[in-house]
Amino acid sequence: GDRRGPLRKVEIRRAPALTVAGIAYRGPYAEIGVAFGRLHEVLTNRALYRDGEYNVAIYFDDATATPAAECRALAGRSMAADAKIEPPLERVDLMAGEHAVLRHVGPYADLGRAYAWLLGVWLPGSGRAAANRPCYEIYVNTPMDVEPKSLITDIYVPLE
Repeated sequence: GDRRGPLRKVEIRRAPALTVAGIAYRGPYAEIGVAFGRLHEVLTNRALYRDGEYNVAIYFDDATATPAAECRALAGRSMAADAKIEPPLERVDLMAGEHAVLRHVGPYADLGRAYAWLLGVWLPGSGRAAANRPCYEIYVNTPMDVEPKSLITDIYVPLE
């Protein structure tokens, strides 16, 4: 392998069902930060931040096959299953099940490369197939907590 590349380890884990409240986003995935800005405003205004919840991005389209301007995503926050979710927030329920999980450490700008490796190199060699459900990211920390090189993002790919 490429010795200069980051050490990447994929774990197959059974992820729980997840309720996400978020702001719908359409456009290049690398620019989803604008939707997270809007989400932060809404959550702050409605006092919806809770301990133990975290930011989640859900990606509905394959960025390698869909024009960037048409890619659909959701900038979200995990919520209790019975949370009251009102516009402009949209509710997305992610199914429980087996997922390939890649922990990415570093700037968000490098996430595209991590996906390319996970879906283009690891998945074909794994003997597994991706399920027809969206990939998502869980942000373990945020740019408010740490510098870019220390950002931790867990990428979840649902498996059949």
